[in-house]
Amino acid sequence: MSRPVFRLLLSSFLVLLTGNLASAQTLPAEGTKQLEDAWNNRDVRGAFTAMVRGEQQPAPNDANIETGAKFYAYRVTWQPYQKDTSGKMDALLKELKNEIGSALRNRPNTQAFLTQFERQLVLHLKEVLKNQLAIARVNAGRMLEYLGEVGDEDAADAMVEVLDDANQNDAVKFYALRGLKNLFVQAFQTSPVTFQNKDREARAILALIKFIERKPTVSPNATKEELDGYRFVRREAIRALGYTRYPAVEVKGKLEGRTAQVLLRVVVADGAVVPEPRLDERVEAALGVTRLKADLFKGYQPDYAARYVGTLVVYLAKPATRAVAGVPFKMFAAELQDGLNVLKADTKDIKTSAAYVNELVGRCDPILRAMLAGGNPNAGELDAWLTSQASPNNSLYAGVADATVSPGQREIETTGR
Repeated sequence: MSRPVFRLLLSSFLVLLTGNLASAQTLPAEGTKQLEDAWNNRDVRGAFTAMVRGEQQPAPNDANIETGAKFYAYRVTWQPYQKDTSGKMDALLKELKNEIGSALRNRPNTQAFLTQFERQLVLHLKEVLKNQLAIARVNAGRMLEYLGEVGDEDAADAMVEVLDDANQNDAVKFYALRGLKNLFVQAFQTSPVTFQNKDREARAILALIKFIERKPTVSPNATKEELDGYRFVRREAIRALGYTRYPAVEVKGKLEGRTAQVLLRVVVADGAVVPEPRLDERVEAALGVTRLKADLFKGYQPDYAARYVGTLVVYLAKPATRAVAGVPFKMFAAELQDGLNVLKADTKDIKTSAAYVNELVGRCDPILRAMLAGGNPNAGELDAWLTSQASPNNSLYAGVADATVSPGQREIETTGR
């Protein structure tokens, strides 16, 4: 991340976190004493700790779990935590992570506890997300991000609600996006059953697409830092979408979410994504394209997508592009090299795509190797091959003529991560 972007985000977050504390909506509405007393009750704490350790099984709708969930969620609305500058809010989040981490280590004896606690926590975080004060909502978002990290599928609903809520600021949405990314990373790296509820998974994917495609009101006088701050948040959505694995999403038999096409529009900067994507966003989108699993959407034609990943490799190798300071070209090269090999492996059994993708990856590899070694790659032959050799298929999805992209006509600004 460039220093200007970092400064912009830091200043934006500080404004959000230091609003008028007097306007805070403290939860629970009746005040904190009753909840504090309940949590400090030896029997309640003892039962909660025993369940975290797997030494005790919860009752249905266990009152001790509800008390614990409220205590962790509601404290971000308490003024002593909001006013404190010594890291009290961070310590609260660390405390929550320790509780859930301990329970995760004690599975399967703690699975019933985790199921109840995480659902209760999400329920009460949704209340916090309606709070007037941004500091409470932002820290609720941080908790959602962590729930995504531990694979709590129920948290996805709250994350989607945040993205769809026009009243939520981008600081809160930033953490919701990271939470969804965390959930999808688990599905990509471990098992596709992270989302057992497929309708919920589809809603999450559609929410990410909507966020990427949203048309913000950008002032003609917007500074570069303002635009980069917007792009910084949008990159999290691109990153999350790139881990969803689905080339497209159908709802009731109708093509509703064109994951591959949205990612590819970012890659080629065709004007559909506003403001125009930076280079780091384009690389993230290309990596996302290489992670898509063809067998998850019948009729997906990955050779068409691969072609435009190749054009990005050509763009990265251009002397004018590589002359820009501060761009992590070696990292981009390593990631694209790995991604293209993943794409090659995924398409090896697709008759209409395999040969073309194979050839493309083979031609990209020496260019990326040269970039990785810090040399001066020559992408002239790859560029000529891409110009003369069209992909076997002329759209991303069989029978969908408008599932195409039109590369942008001008060289866009090149900015590193």
